[in-house]
Amino acid sequence: MPFGIVAYHCQQSVEKHIKAVLTWYSVPFPRSHDLPELLSLVPSEARVGISGAELSLLNRYSVEVRYPGDWEPVTRSEARDALELARRVRVAVCAALPAP
Repeated sequence: MPFGIVAYHCQQSVEKHIKAVLTWYSVPFPRSHDLPELLSLVPSEARVGISGAELSLLNRYSVEVRYPGDWEPVTRSEARDALELARRVRVAVCAALPAP
């Protein structure tokens, strides 16, 4: 199983969910994959209850798993943790945004 690709897609999901909140609240954001940096821009009324420290664990998956290099392979456990965190962020963001 390509656990690195699973982790990459989890990172991307979290990034897109945070950027959705920022877009909803008209907060400009940089072209960045740095999840704690993006999270720090989320307005207080839309806080998602996830810490930047938690999200920083996903940062390495935005680049390392997609490009050749001397990287540590992503384990099944790390991929599972990334998936759980992505699910938590999705639920928190959906709760922070107004219902359609």
